[in-house]
Amino acid sequence: MLAIVGLSFLRTTQLASFQNSIIPPHDAFVFQVSRPPSQGSKSWIVRADVLALHVDNQWRQVHLSGLIYVPLNGTLLVNGQLFQGYGNLKPIRPPIMPLAFDWSRYYASQGIFASAYLPLQNLKQLGDSKAGISFYLHLRDLAKYYLHQALPTGVHRNVADAMFLGIGNSLDFETRQSYAALGAIHILSVSGMHVGLLYLGLGILFGFLLRFRRWGPWVYFCLIMAILWTYAAMTGFSAPVMRSVWMFSVMLFAQVFRMHSHPVNSWAFSGFVLLVIQPLDFFQVGFQLSYAAVLGLILFQGRL
Repeated sequence: MLAIVGLSFLRTTQLASFQNSIIPPHDAFVFQVSRPPSQGSKSWIVRADVLALHVDNQWRQVHLSGLIYVPLNGTLLVNGQLFQGYGNLKPIRPPIMPLAFDWSRYYASQGIFASAYLPLQNLKQLGDSKAGISFYLHLRDLAKYYLHQALPTGVHRNVADAMFLGIGNSLDFETRQSYAALGAIHILSVSGMHVGLLYLGLGILFGFLLRFRRWGPWVYFCLIMAILWTYAAMTGFSAPVMRSVWMFSVMLFAQVFRMHSHPVNSWAFSGFVLLVIQPLDFFQVGFQLSYAAVLGLILFQGRL
């Protein structure tokens, strides 16, 4: 794990030092939406994988992650869609004032090194989202429909969308600011607490299957795994949900198949696999706090 962290740190430093050289002058670029857009005060914030740059009247293939800002009054970009943008990607600037927050280093730890603002007339859609992504979006829209049937129209419905399904694009800026002023902005997103409550509820609901020694544990394991990962897909595979679902998956496997291992081993294994897939997650504050909190519960729950 230390080797993975060290390599990811060296790679981040290397990419940050060469971020100006890897973005040659260009007038257009092709990108694919890689995360569900989040809403800012004046624009949608879209994380995208840049696939090609139009340099000297020819397309040059690149591999770069960036932030694309799109006006709020336009069509919402969907995860997986392919676009051509007419404009320039600019490196994220380091701080001008001393001791100011270094946004360039912060985004570099996430693998993001460029940004661009694109008016609607500078966007051209080249391809739609993949079928697999559309299937999970359909499930999310179905859950959203039944949720709206149970709640009145207004802010409460929009807050419920954000809390249970991770759909925050319907929340206005004033509502977000109100929750932020109360110190409860974390409520407006799907987190590990949601996954934990879902895991607990599913364990109670399907617990009777464990009585059937021959096939019960297998059915119990497959049902809970399928529901957990489907919920993760419906919420857009956000980082907190991915961490929680994977951690609970490891715990579920050890519980069902009676693998007598120390909880710290399961904790370390889940973190190791996530860092293998995405080493830069180690530098995310959310990753550090999540695993530190779980480790604290494992070590001190008996004393508490």
